Amino acid sequence: MKPYKGTVETLGHMKLTGHVFWGHCAAPNCSRGRKLDMDKLIAIYGEDFDYVEGGDAICAAFVCDRCRHKGGRLTMDGQSSYAKAKGV
Repeated sequence: MKPYKGTVETLGHMKLTGHVFWGHCAAPNCSRGRKLDMDKLIAIYGEDFDYVEGGDAICAAFVCDRCRHKGGRLTMDGQSSYAKAKGV
């Protein structure tokens, strides 16, 4: 994947350019992370959802699949070395 040199602000544009969100649990002693399903995010928030302005809504709705804590942090990545190594 070539590095993207533009600005990405909507969920639809993120998907188009190959970027993904990783959600990270905000619970103490957990911090589990996982790649979020872009199709599901677009279905919920819409293709034109501006995550720069509305990212707090995604963070608040994040539920950890390990400890079930609600609330987390987001990181955006085109495809991390971890993802490449794990094939995700």
